[in-house]
Amino acid sequence: MISIRFLPLFALGCATLPTAPDETPLDDDQLEDNLEDNREDNLEDNDFEGSDFDAMDEQQVRSILWDNLFTLQGVEVVQVGDLLLDLPEEAICAYNWTPCSGFDEVVEEALREAAPRLEALSHFANVATNEAPTSRSATCAEDVILENIEQLADLEIVQIGDLNVAEPEHNCPYDVPCDEDIAAANEITCERAEVLDRIVALTQGL
Repeated sequence: MISIRFLPLFALGCATLPTAPDETPLDDDQLEDNLEDNREDNLEDNDFEGSDFDAMDEQQVRSILWDNLFTLQGVEVVQVGDLLLDLPEEAICAYNWTPCSGFDEVVEEALREAAPRLEALSHFANVATNEAPTSRSATCAEDVILENIEQLADLEIVQIGDLNVAEPEHNCPYDVPCDEDIAAANEITCERAEVLDRIVALTQGL
């Protein structure tokens, strides 16, 4: 499998994952129940009827692919790179998925095959983002975040990097973050972790 266009969006290993927001700690069983409840609620919303790509010409397919890729990158929950296509490395010669000589039909087929899954992932990412936040104790746990990133990457639709960790403002003297700044940044990051968990739940079986 080849990724056609690398985007310099990755900072793997550089960010520090947050701690969960300050609240009454939950034991392991409560955390697991919390997580399963969230995921069951999300699975109720995963019906999606996509575009009829078979009825489109190549330029229409490409246009929708770009729109969905940019939409997915704009969600800003995790770092998203390029579309992944099942192609030999010699099939693509230039930016914008331009096929090399003799690979026109192969590239068009690969793009048409990838389009429905990318569209669905983009759709579910928007659905997950637009839902109101709930309890984030479980989804903000570091092991859950890492597992969710791995599951999203395992879909092999696009390149997936780290969770986008919010940087705290520097409102204390000497240009350093106050405790309140750190808590606010952690809250934002945990909201993103919750959205990530929703996306993973919604895309089960994609």
